[in-house]
Amino acid sequence: MNATNATSLLNHLEAYTAEEVAAKRRVLALLERQGAGVAANDPATFEAAARSMEAELAGNVERSRRRERILGALSELWRVPAEAMTLASIAERAGTESARLRDLRSELRGLVADVLRENRRLAALIGMHRRVTRDVIETVLYEGHGTARDGSGGLLNAEA
Repeated sequence: MNATNATSLLNHLEAYTAEEVAAKRRVLALLERQGAGVAANDPATFEAAARSMEAELAGNVERSRRRERILGALSELWRVPAEAMTLASIAERAGTESARLRDLRSELRGLVADVLRENRRLAALIGMHRRVTRDVIETVLYEGHGTARDGSGGLLNAEA
């Protein structure tokens, strides 16, 4: 194994992982902003955060390609199937050269868990907001027996 190539690839992988950590931090902050917009019934805040989220997620494609190139090169160098290459297995193979990679991996795992948790919280908050809105609409449009007041609120088949 060429140590220079391995060291160079490990440096590239560390840089990629640091970028991924920073991206997950930004995604987490945007999810929190979206949640704050929903909780405050502030559509402008929610929409601005959603637009920023779209831009942030667009960067995932290039980072993913970069990761695949790095992992593919390490896979060839170490003669290990690319599917078996994980940050943990790479850090283990790299030994003492991988202290920073191990730290970044740990931080990334924590951030991914935080993003998943915040995403579930946001989904629950949006679901609750949707149910409250539906209940208000039903209360305003329908009488006690489920009939629409004055015929309002009924759907019309425009094709008929």
